Amino acid sequence: MSRLRTALLMATPELAVLRTYHRAARLRARRTDTDRGEMAMGWVLVAAITITIVLAVGAILLAKMQTKANSLDLTTP
Repeated sequence: MSRLRTALLMATPELAVLRTYHRAARLRARRTDTDRGEMAMGWVLVAAITITIVLAVGAILLAKMQTKANSLDLTTP
C-alpha cells in the first residue's frame, strides 16, 4: 500500500471502515459454496404454498359469510 493511501486511511477512520467492508464483500462474492441458494428457494416455495392455502381458506370463509349475511331477513315487524 502506498504511503499516501496509508496516511489517508489513518487520517479518516471512515475510509478505513469502508475499505474493510468493501474487502469483506469482495471476499464473500468470491466464495464458491453455492449450496446456500437451495435453502432459500425451499423457503420461498414453502411461503408461496402457505400464502396460497391461506388465501383459499379466506376466500371460502368470505363466501360462506356473505351467503349467510344475504340470507338473513332484516325486515322489522
